Amino acid sequence: MNTEIVPYTLLPGHMISKHGEGVIRCVLGSSVAVCITARLGNFACMNHFVSPATKNKKEATAMFGNVATLWLIKMAMEEGFTPSELQAQIFGGAYPETGTGSDIGRENCAVAEDVLRKKKIPLVSSDVAGHLGRKIVLDVGTGHAVVMKVKNIRHSDWHGAVW
Repeated sequence: MNTEIVPYTLLPGHMISKHGEGVIRCVLGSSVAVCITARLGNFACMNHFVSPATKNKKEATAMFGNVATLWLIKMAMEEGFTPSELQAQIFGGAYPETGTGSDIGRENCAVAEDVLRKKKIPLVSSDVAGHLGRKIVLDVGTGHAVVMKVKNIRHSDWHGAVW
């Protein structure tokens, strides 16, 4: 019997929910990942968004933090969880050292924090901002996350070919 856990690589604009054992991973720059896990373990869901918000219903996709974070909470609720049984983590939101005048990473983080606060999902961990990208590995069974900070993100990192 093969007991190897095959990780799921979450690309920008995507979301996933899983029960039991498993690993979800993603690579972040200014984009943000919100992880919602069951306090007692064995359930996790994660999004990966690149822009903070949209008010246009026609472009309301998981690429936007306000939409993706609300949908993530809805996914957890549809599995039977209440806000008091859940906890959240936020990762990403880096900004370039050269300074482009835009602080989209900080805006992405602020939107996620605001949605979680309004929906009463406690934020138990975050690793955000700064100049470094991140590789995130989330253990679905325990809710524990590993954050690897990286200066350069290779194209192959986005597709999980290297790690």
